[in-house]
Amino acid sequence: MRRYLMTVVLILLVGCTVKNQLTLEEEVRQHVENYLFAVETDDVTSIIEYADDLRSPDKEEQEKEYLEISLSEEVFET
Repeated sequence: MRRYLMTVVLILLVGCTVKNQLTLEEEVRQHVENYLFAVETDDVTSIIEYADDLRSPDKEEQEKEYLEISLSEEVFET
């Protein structure tokens, strides 16, 4: 009986781990999709929200730089 219970517990733990991994993958996928949509629509505020730009930790400075790039060049056009 004890062996049976241990087997059930292990199966449940493995199942929970796989479910959490899929949820994390879905969360990452949604984050990337949101970022790419922000880039396509030139939404600088959302780009800053979804990006982790280490060049400038100050969000206001990032916004200025991104707006300058957005206005001066058609970087996002394909």
